Amino acid sequence: MKNSPMNYISIGLQLSITIFIFMYAGHLLDAKYTETPIFTLLGAFIGMIIGFYHLIKLLKVKKSDEPKLPKDENDENDKDNKNNDDEEKVKWR
Repeated sequence: MKNSPMNYISIGLQLSITIFIFMYAGHLLDAKYTETPIFTLLGAFIGMIIGFYHLIKLLKVKKSDEPKLPKDENDENDKDNKNNDDEEKVKWR
């Protein structure tokens, strides 16, 4: 269940909800104090910064949770065998 689609959907929802909350707070401040959308834009910008910071933090945690592949000992043996095969080919020539 680690890589289920719901995990990725929840990350997107967290990002969009964070931006929406800050934009809405800015909209409320604009309605109360000014006629220009300065607080809405400021809220959107702050929401994006916080949302993307949280997104990057979550993705780093998910990446570190991935299992690391064990080193295959057969790879080294295969390389040794290939070198031996090359030496045998030279001997037959």
